[in-house]
Amino acid sequence: AGQVYPTGQYIPGQNPYGTVAIPPTSNVAVNMGDITQPNTTVMPIEGRKAPSSNIYGHDFFISDGLALIPSVNAPVPASYVLGPGDEVVIDIWGNSNANYTRTIGNDSAITIQGIGPIYLGGMTLAEAEKHLKSKMATIYSGLRGSGTNLRISIGKIRGVTVYVLGEVYTPGVYTLPSLSSIATAIYMAGGIMQYGSVRNINLYRQSELKGTFDLYDYIFKGKYDTNIRLQDGDIISVGPTGNLAAVGGALNRYELKYEMKDGETVQDLINYAGGFTVNAHRDMVHIDRMGAKVGESFDVAKDDFETFRVCAGDSLFVSSTVLKYGNRVHITGSVLHPGPYAISDKLKTLSQLIEAAGGVQEGTHTARGYIARRDADMKPVNVSFSLENVLKGVEDIDLVRDDSVRVFTVMELQDSVIVSVQGEVNSPGDFEYRDGITLGDVILMAGGLTDGGDLANVEVATRGREEKGSVKHFNLVADPAGNDEVLYPYDMVFIRTKVNYRELQTVTVTGEVKYPGTYAIEKNSVRLSDVISRAAGFTDDAYVKGATLKRLMTDEEIAKQELALDIAQNQTANPMDTTILDVKKIGDSFTIGIDLNEAVKKPGSYADIILRSGDVIDVPQMNNTVKISGGVYFPNTVAYNPSFSWRDYVDKAGGFVKGARKGKTYAIYMDGSAAVRGSNKFKMEPGMEIVVPQVTETEGRKVSLAEIASLTSSVSSIAYMAAILINLLKK
Repeated sequence: AGQVYPTGQYIPGQNPYGTVAIPPTSNVAVNMGDITQPNTTVMPIEGRKAPSSNIYGHDFFISDGLALIPSVNAPVPASYVLGPGDEVVIDIWGNSNANYTRTIGNDSAITIQGIGPIYLGGMTLAEAEKHLKSKMATIYSGLRGSGTNLRISIGKIRGVTVYVLGEVYTPGVYTLPSLSSIATAIYMAGGIMQYGSVRNINLYRQSELKGTFDLYDYIFKGKYDTNIRLQDGDIISVGPTGNLAAVGGALNRYELKYEMKDGETVQDLINYAGGFTVNAHRDMVHIDRMGAKVGESFDVAKDDFETFRVCAGDSLFVSSTVLKYGNRVHITGSVLHPGPYAISDKLKTLSQLIEAAGGVQEGTHTARGYIARRDADMKPVNVSFSLENVLKGVEDIDLVRDDSVRVFTVMELQDSVIVSVQGEVNSPGDFEYRDGITLGDVILMAGGLTDGGDLANVEVATRGREEKGSVKHFNLVADPAGNDEVLYPYDMVFIRTKVNYRELQTVTVTGEVKYPGTYAIEKNSVRLSDVISRAAGFTDDAYVKGATLKRLMTDEEIAKQELALDIAQNQTANPMDTTILDVKKIGDSFTIGIDLNEAVKKPGSYADIILRSGDVIDVPQMNNTVKISGGVYFPNTVAYNPSFSWRDYVDKAGGFVKGARKGKTYAIYMDGSAAVRGSNKFKMEPGMEIVVPQVTETEGRKVSLAEIASLTSSVSSIAYMAAILINLLKK
């Protein structure tokens, strides 16, 4: 048998129930390999629903390692009642030897040649063995004496059909091994739901209440008899949750709720919660009780734990005891063994504490240390001492409970001394200064030079001491001896970039070109047409008119965008309008409207934009749709129709809503360009988006978040974006 009573703190996700003991059984082996299969597959543990409530016991049926289906090798108890479908194995040995394997039929009998039917249904295994011995003595006379023996065992057990109803995850009809119990049936049904009871699980047999399964009694008191073995036609009903009480504080299974029966007490609740923790205040607990209008609080003394009854909705809290050590002191800092120590007859003074801590380390600051302690009024005070005098025995200090001694190193009391390396090194930063450190040393400490670093142009700035600071220049290529230049504290080393050095720059082409990918920029003026040519031109599916160019913003462009958004913010009725996006939310890139057809046809023309590193050119396939968004009843996407006007598309989206700003309608095209209604560029094209701005009476002149996002991601000029923003904000 395993441990019935769980111990220790409840940890979510682990089995808090300990090992559940199995009732004593006979030593009869059983083969369950060919039992009738259940008509509902057992839900695996990983698939079972974790209860959303925190009621103790709800996760009993989903706990890892808790197998509630009878084992294939489980022994059959002598009290097992036989029935139709059980396979009976009869062994006879001694003066006579024989073996019979028979299955009990629907008439509850087996048939033995020379004897006829023998009725075993309804008998226990022990009763059946006696009955068989009596019946088979008619053909094996030795069974009447001691010369011949008979033993009965079970080969294959039958299945029983039961009904699981109420607060379970998968109620229904289940066929289970006949050794199954109430807990097995609930396990098969997926466990108990959030509002299901763990203490009011009823078993009905032949329309009468056969018994009630109480999971707490089963776990905490080892009452196996309530986990009744099932029979054909049994009904298991899981009722709703009963009285719930919550616990918190210094209990082993805290922050849980427990289902309490009428009459159960504070002591019962404490037991269910795993008992007190080590530091619990055990003499009194606090209870908050819910009322219809006004709650009530109780402080329950230890003597009343077993008589004070818990009610539905009660919350029990156990305070913790603040641990105080009557003889503990601490020492930290520059000693060999820092940590806590106990005041004793051999350790009463500061010198004895330092000796117990292994003495001081090399580099210890011996001029001064201090003791942090509290006076009689518990106010913090510092007691300073000369560590040198304490070590020499010239002075000493008696220790007091909770003293904390601090011993310093010399380095702790000095300002950190550094040298700095900046510029074209792999790991620029500050480095600890050491006597004799050289220029070559700190370059190595900074990870060496980057690809663009120039050893011919190195500067060392020295902070002035008695005279003004100075800057020295070194050409470590022409004169490597400069690497041996000794540095001073706080020197700053600068590694410059090589003249005409340029990092490898690339652009990317995606979509419908014959050779999409990343291409290096080998000169300062690579244009759209150059890269498309290197990509071998377009595929047959390319929609060149919809091509876009996405470009990373420079710091200057980001600053301009912030300015444009500030201008737009100031144009709104409410300066705190949160519909205006800040630049961080928009991103660090923008889309440039391009005419790729024109650029390819006329290389070097105004349309053939000069590219810069990080640019991404995307050539899409034909998008034969038009998107309608903003102030329409049903924003959606519809098929492109060359005969449609912009109003036709708006009609496809249900028409204008109240507050739609029809005159401010604009379009965003696949190439990233935008056009306001009424301009020459406002044309219906496949892949476009029609945006209808919208305002309400309460919003005044606010611009929608969609408008700002569309504008800031669609225009090629930051200044142009600001102008459009202001224009849209005006009525």
